[in-house]
Amino acid sequence: MIEITQAFEKASLDRSKKTAQQIISEEKDANLDRVFPGEWKYRTLEEIEAAAKQGDASARTAKNYLTTIDLIKGITGNDE
Repeated sequence: MIEITQAFEKASLDRSKKTAQQIISEEKDANLDRVFPGEWKYRTLEEIEAAAKQGDASARTAKNYLTTIDLIKGITGNDE
């Protein structure tokens, strides 16, 4: 069980170091690229989350797009 928890923590850490553009291209529906706030595309998820926590509205939008499950590739209705 500890190995699974450690693997999950490592995956979460790795994801937080990826840029929004990397996450979008690897995990999200292609249409998200058109509406994603441009100023955050080349920032890491970690940077976006920190700005969102500070109250930046566009960072909150970006964080929401990156963490919402409905926007994941292959979920019915998103890949039409």
